[in-house]
Amino acid sequence: MRKFIAGLLLLPVAPLWAETLPADPTRPAPGIYQSAAAVKAQQIFTLNGLTTGKQRNSAVVNGQQVVVGDRVDGALVLAIDTAGVTLATGSGEQFIAAGERKGFSKVKRGE
Repeated sequence: MRKFIAGLLLLPVAPLWAETLPADPTRPAPGIYQSAAAVKAQQIFTLNGLTTGKQRNSAVVNGQQVVVGDRVDGALVLAIDTAGVTLATGSGEQFIAAGERKGFSKVKRGE
């Protein structure tokens, strides 16, 4: 009976102890697992090639050849110029610069 009473007396103090205890070791660390929406919002686009000319510009983004108005992996291609490609993603506009890729070369046609 004494243990029961002692336990009841310690109940109001238990939340204070809980704050000082280490995190649950069986739970994954914060930020390891992300929702599918968070992963899609952070999607990385790679500019593989860029062709510019007088009539039409095209690019290769994530291995897919695109022109303005096309979609690549859920993003809309807004603009293609000699500097790079502008995409409209779910999280806003994203610009992929041609100079960000090592060994990248631009091709001009129609001149």
